[in-house]
Amino acid sequence: MKPTIQTTSSKKSSIKSWPRPEAGVTLAAVSMIVDMGVQARPDFVDQSGKKIPRRPVQQLAILVDLLTQKHNWGGDLGEKQIRMPLYNTFEGQVLGHDFVVYKQDDGVVTFNAKSKMAKLTSACGATKELLANGHDISALLGKALMVEVSEREHNGNFYHKIKGVMPVMKGLPIPPLEATPVLVSFETCTEEQAKLIRSDVRKQIMKAENYDGSTIQKVFIKLGFDEGGFEEKPESKGGALALDLDDDIPF
Repeated sequence: MKPTIQTTSSKKSSIKSWPRPEAGVTLAAVSMIVDMGVQARPDFVDQSGKKIPRRPVQQLAILVDLLTQKHNWGGDLGEKQIRMPLYNTFEGQVLGHDFVVYKQDDGVVTFNAKSKMAKLTSACGATKELLANGHDISALLGKALMVEVSEREHNGNFYHKIKGVMPVMKGLPIPPLEATPVLVSFETCTEEQAKLIRSDVRKQIMKAENYDGSTIQKVFIKLGFDEGGFEEKPESKGGALALDLDDDIPF
């Protein structure tokens, strides 16, 4: 894939506990890349506080598996490497990686040097590879990198996110990625792939400007993820997204 220029279940969850990854810098590998379509973005706020609208762009939700940290989910899931998103959320919106390239001052067409995509490809040691293949993002699948995991405690609950990415230190042994890495695109999404997409990302996908009539919409409707079907597009609402234990993908 190259860049372009829920239902709530009443059944009881079989998950015994949710993982608590260790905070700090650790080895990871890109395990899942999900095309979220063309997404509206929050306004840019300059130093004076003025809001500047930004045009919609194609975005990706990218996840990594921590190669040296596992969690036992119990039941059929068993023990798996802990999966974490590289994306953040803001007022209920999943803020993915902008998947768009620009012509730079030196004439090279690539990601903006300050963008999350540029930092990720550099951390994966794949900058030259993506330049050579026309920025086919599938080249990042399975690539190893270092990530910094942060932990925050609130009312006895622990919240984790990835603060930064960096290249693997030279000579450091890299354990294998146990899961099969997967790329999910709007026009080739299968039912099995759709079932792997986390609920917050699914909800964001349904807000995409190019969602209506897409293959991924047809798959979502068939699986019951999009109850509105082709007739009604889900509203974009502010506030934090709740995590449905029954409906979310835990790893």
